[in-house]
Amino acid sequence: MDINWFDEFAVNVAEMDGQHVKIFALIGRLRRGVEEKNERAAVEEVLLDLLDYTQKHFSREEQIMKEHEYPNLAKHKAEHSWLLAEVLDRKKKFEQEGNLKATELGAFLYNWLKDHIAITDKEYGKFLNSRGIQ
Repeated sequence: MDINWFDEFAVNVAEMDGQHVKIFALIGRLRRGVEEKNERAAVEEVLLDLLDYTQKHFSREEQIMKEHEYPNLAKHKAEHSWLLAEVLDRKKKFEQEGNLKATELGAFLYNWLKDHIAITDKEYGKFLNSRGIQ
């Protein structure tokens, strides 16, 4: 599981890029949990921190898009809602069954995030850049 930020993920909106880097770092903690033989604690901690931080990030991202009248805001919010529901579902299953693997969670989160940034976030990045937002 390779959880790294690459410059090609940049949406060229500094505040959002900085927050995206933090999300990648959060996901990277799952790998360290496996390496340190503390997988269960890492999964539990990352799920809690990820839910907290992504809710704040999504809220801020949506606020910026709303302020600048981004035309695809509703679609973007729907993607955010889907991810939060999916992570909450995985958290609930983890609490009940305790068998969520860090590698599985990390791969899911990383793939969703890189695809979301590469397509959906890049679109708002271009839109905001065209309005002078860097």
